[in-house]
Amino acid sequence: MKVDFGLVGDLDQVNTGLVTHLLDGGYVPVVAPLTMDASGQVLNTNADTLASALATALQAEKLFFLLTVPGLLEDASNPSSLVTSATPAELKVLEDKGAIKSGMRPKLKAALEALHAGVHSCHLVSGTTQDALLAEVFTNEGSGTLLVLKHEGA
Repeated sequence: MKVDFGLVGDLDQVNTGLVTHLLDGGYVPVVAPLTMDASGQVLNTNADTLASALATALQAEKLFFLLTVPGLLEDASNPSSLVTSATPAELKVLEDKGAIKSGMRPKLKAALEALHAGVHSCHLVSGTTQDALLAEVFTNEGSGTLLVLKHEGA
């Protein structure tokens, strides 16, 4: 999936030291998508790209993206067209049909990078629906879209 982020650069490395220290201390870190170039200039970075790189560097089991919609929609204008789970091959079919548009493209690119780098699953979940994150984590049905390299039993 090719995505042009414009003037946003690529990440060369992720230093997990501070995040690991905070996690070990029982804190939940909130990370702003700020990076710096070789000269120390602070840059704004695509948050999806940073989340994927950080999840990969931390060897996370799961990566969650919070959205204003329920998850990946087959029809962006129809919230009931939720795709409950997908593999990279299934995402390619949706992309070819024109179902993946605008802001969903960088999220899916970041999710696929994380999956291919060892994160076991990525979840696209509503950040505006009450208890959506809890339903995604603690129920078999979930509430959003589960992205995996391959479906269980396949």
